Amino acid sequence: MKKVWITFVTLISISFLLLLYQWTFVQNHDSNEKKDTAEVTVTIKEEGVGVLSLYKSIEPGTYKLIFPEGSSQLNCTLESGADCRIMDGNNTPTVHLENEETLTISYQREPLQRDRLMDWMMDLEKNDQTVDFSYTIAIQDYIHLDRTWAGLSEKTSDIRQEYVRFHQFSAVNQASFPLLLVEKNRDFWMGTKGVVTFPEEKPLSDAFKKNYNQLAVDYPPKIVEVDKKEAVSNKYYLAFKDRSVPNMDRVMFEQFISLYTDKNEKWLVDALSTIIFTSDDQGEVSGPMERLPFQFNDEQREELKQELLKVKDTDSIVTAADQALSEIEGMDVEFFKQVQENEGKTPLYFTYPKTLLVDGEEVDWKAVNWKKNVYYPFKALTNSLEYPVTEFNKGNSYRVRLPNNEYRFYKDQSIFIKNEQEFGVASDLLVKIDNQIFMKEQYVKDLLGVDIVEKQNMILMQKK
Repeated sequence: MKKVWITFVTLISISFLLLLYQWTFVQNHDSNEKKDTAEVTVTIKEEGVGVLSLYKSIEPGTYKLIFPEGSSQLNCTLESGADCRIMDGNNTPTVHLENEETLTISYQREPLQRDRLMDWMMDLEKNDQTVDFSYTIAIQDYIHLDRTWAGLSEKTSDIRQEYVRFHQFSAVNQASFPLLLVEKNRDFWMGTKGVVTFPEEKPLSDAFKKNYNQLAVDYPPKIVEVDKKEAVSNKYYLAFKDRSVPNMDRVMFEQFISLYTDKNEKWLVDALSTIIFTSDDQGEVSGPMERLPFQFNDEQREELKQELLKVKDTDSIVTAADQALSEIEGMDVEFFKQVQENEGKTPLYFTYPKTLLVDGEEVDWKAVNWKKNVYYPFKALTNSLEYPVTEFNKGNSYRVRLPNNEYRFYKDQSIFIKNEQEFGVASDLLVKIDNQIFMKEQYVKDLLGVDIVEKQNMILMQKK
């Protein structure tokens, strides 16, 4: 009799919890009755993870079911009791609804392998478009009764029973909802976008919370853990060894850009990260980008970052990066395109879009800006000025004859010779940029005797 009574009390308790659970679901959706809503329940047991998704008031039509990789035991039911079958359409499971009603889809996942659930939610597609829902997420955990789960929204309930622990999260519009089983002796804090876990004995400071919330605005919601032994980075989950918000910013940015680049384009992620997050006083970097000059101020770096965070799946990140740089400087640039094509070291320079006139005649070449200085293509310039040029040592030195003087210039050297007898000093007089020799504007004026006037849409060059 005692065993029967215990069983009866247990059943009453569970029934009460389920009623409370359902009432909370209804409460969450009272103000969103016209919205597409979905109630998702995750059941965690030793044998595996079960997912049940209840979609309310689905419109008639054919829907593709996009299941996470590794899903099994796919099943569907309709509230009306009408036949609901998961069909195989072009290797993609589909269901067809004759009328508007509530659809329930269930599937099974492998047993929990680690303390996180990632990419476990399914999507519905209609007419090749993902259907947006307001989701509520519930967890029934039969294994980890002494630990709590954290997700991307506030928890509305966390109730522990003898054999099961119930968790429920407030509604979100997040199509994917990563979940973290919080370690013992760790606590968590809900930011404006996502959750941060930390050791209980070392609470997060108000300054950290403020800075993190400002950072999180730029990125999709994530689960972040601080003060971890090992750093981890994936799509929805990040672990850091410390609490450096600038470092978090850089990791999140690199992670975001990586979503739009191929594996062989890591150089692009590194380059963009270098430009935005490496300050002038940190010097130059090694590898393919070692000739990249840090010529942007903090405001420009932030502007570039914000432009790149607008990238969409259909965009080319290479093109987007060049366009962003062009807008910031007000000059044309194909830096990232050239690096991609050359597969090597390419200097960052900008091409002035302004029309060039030499002695009143328009020319078909352009000035460039390199390291904040203006340069002109040496051979094209001297040709337009009608100054004879002789090349020596395979392009390492040049002799230029002017009406009254003769000069010998050297590539990448700080000296020049006048009339074969006088020495002069000139920093970066001739430089090689993108396989072409350029002359610094200062020495075009001083040595070649050219007046240069820059106007709104053109650059006027006149021999003195």
